[in-house]
Amino acid sequence: MGKKDPWTATILSAIVIGLGQIYNEDYGKGITFFVLAIVLGISVLFIGILSWIGLFIIWLWSVNDSWEYAKKINKQEKPPRKRKDSSQEIIKKRYARGEITKKQFERMRRDLE
Repeated sequence: MGKKDPWTATILSAIVIGLGQIYNEDYGKGITFFVLAIVLGISVLFIGILSWIGLFIIWLWSVNDSWEYAKKINKQEKPPRKRKDSSQEIIKKRYARGEITKKQFERMRRDLE
């Protein structure tokens, strides 16, 4: 996951609830926010002002979450993966350090081939 612009994520969430999360590649949360917004939007017809309040809270939550998650993504600098030594390399190192004899090394090498 590459760097994400918090402003872009925030603006997208402000326009369409959950879209900032999709931009941040947090698909599950983005879809959840969107579905909640649809349900609350439909319930406005039946419940009225309480649904508007709920919809506004979900909107604020989505906007804030997209900003915070984008910042969190940008802070995570993952170091390059360290390549693990193969079995052959491990026994070579053990032999070089004197941990195993030449006879043991030859036997292990044959076993690995």
